[in-house]
Amino acid sequence: MSKEAVFKFYEALENTEALRQQIKVITREEELVKLGANHGYCFTKKDIAAANASGAALLKVR
Repeated sequence: MSKEAVFKFYEALENTEALRQQIKVITREEELVKLGANHGYCFTKKDIAAANASGAALLKVR
């Protein structure tokens, strides 16, 4: 689990239309973590915060 996994997930979001469609219905970070895991990315809510704090492309979860 790491912020690097979050960065890779964000990159996959940029490059995968189907994944972008799936993220549109997410309303909580827990759901984002689960979506990432379902696609092979292992990270936690803390990893998301660390990635965002270090300047990753931010994802706003409604």
